[in-house]
Amino acid sequence: SLHAGIGPSIGPCCYEVGEDVIGRFYAADRVTADEVLRAGKQRGTASLDLWKANKLVLESAGVPPENIEVAGLCTACNPEDFYSHRAEGGNTGRFAGLLMIHGKTERVY
Repeated sequence: SLHAGIGPSIGPCCYEVGEDVIGRFYAADRVTADEVLRAGKQRGTASLDLWKANKLVLESAGVPPENIEVAGLCTACNPEDFYSHRAEGGNTGRFAGLLMIHGKTERVY
């Protein structure tokens, strides 16, 4: 009955990472690098799909795929709507995250 939402974040279109991050994904147990990395624009880099990586981690923890929603909004591509540390060179604001546990007899907000 658990549902998860992956909100706006830097997308695979704009998240190019170097060998240090690539190596961490190849060493990870829960997500295989081949599932979330593709060749980057510059030599020795890869484009990382954080949306897919997080979805795969949630699925491996038992959340059914149909209960996971991905916003698919890249913060770097949409600076008029979102902050992006990478796209704005560190000059950014803040986001807020909300979590809710909703039960038949108990509500936590």
